Amino acid sequence: MYNEGGAAWEISKNGFDSIWRLMKRLGPKFKGVVEIMLLDNHPLSSTGKTMIFLDNGEGLTEPSKKRFLSLGPETRERISQGRFDQKRIGRIAALRLLNDQSQGFFFLTSTSSTGDVQMLHVPPAGL
Repeated sequence: MYNEGGAAWEISKNGFDSIWRLMKRLGPKFKGVVEIMLLDNHPLSSTGKTMIFLDNGEGLTEPSKKRFLSLGPETRERISQGRFDQKRIGRIAALRLLNDQSQGFFFLTSTSSTGDVQMLHVPPAGL
């Protein structure tokens, strides 16, 4: 479905969508940032290389975590649309960037700059 470049772009777009939704609430003075880093010897990597995507968007609330960790159409609530589209499959783009897709990926989220950070392990079988 994705090549490596397309997968990286999709993950970046997810960050931009999160920032855009927060900007709608906070106004134009909020400055959104998306950073992409490639690190050697990261402790979460079994291969020694780790790609990290960071954004200062809205984070995942409990309901949005449930949506993030499942595929398929929403049955009870409308999906919040981002500025760049939402097809509910972009979250699997990260799997394309993995050397060992069976291990899945990690997702860290916080809903405020001072809130707790939660780490979610996203195994492919869990999607």
